[in-house]
Amino acid sequence: MSVVIKDVEVFYNGRKAVGPVSLEIKKGSIVSIVGPSGSGKTTLLNVVAGILDPTRGYFSLDGKAPKQLWGRMSYVTQKNTLLPWKTVFENVELPCKLSRVDCREQVLIILRLVGLEGHESKYPSQLSGGMAQRAQMARALINEPLYLLLDEPFGALDAYTRVQMQDLLLKLVEGRGITTLVVTHDVDEAVTLSDTVYVMSRAPGQIVEEIHVEIPRPRDPINLRASGALDRYRQKLWLLLRAEK
Repeated sequence: MSVVIKDVEVFYNGRKAVGPVSLEIKKGSIVSIVGPSGSGKTTLLNVVAGILDPTRGYFSLDGKAPKQLWGRMSYVTQKNTLLPWKTVFENVELPCKLSRVDCREQVLIILRLVGLEGHESKYPSQLSGGMAQRAQMARALINEPLYLLLDEPFGALDAYTRVQMQDLLLKLVEGRGITTLVVTHDVDEAVTLSDTVYVMSRAPGQIVEEIHVEIPRPRDPINLRASGALDRYRQKLWLLLRAEK
């Protein structure tokens, strides 16, 4: 197993926010967590990132503590975290600069992969929301991470751009051995991206259901919606979420 979470609990000011939560994520798989607002999804993601220590329980990444793997982990949020005074190229190159590695050639390659070729010299203020998120995705993947954590990464985008970004993420991650954990409120997004979807209860959040998505890869988000392949998963997830309201 790549990610092992065993009986993890998180307390804030003496009150339990999450747990106990136990789950295992296979190396190279894509997993989503859905649940009501305030259920502790982002809190759990921050535990995996090593930003937050669990109050109780056991957690490891390939048998190591998260902080031992920070250089091989990327975290993408809904908020635009591009540095406004740096160009697209400079923003994507930044992780390499911090690691004192020359990756200028790789930056050009990944910008082409995410559809930003020709926009290297632009500043974040000159980008659309979708372009900014593409730049953030490129920056997250430039160091070839072992773990990719995504917290509502496409939540601020319009419906069409969101589906485009889901398609891009799948093309960048599928088959590359990157263990990916996504927190989302979007049921269709969770099913489209994931091998497994975990449903969390109301706070203090616990896992109430584990749903394995048996849709073959590679996946095309637009075709999935048109074919009705998401329907039975969507219905089950909405019923589970309604029960947690």
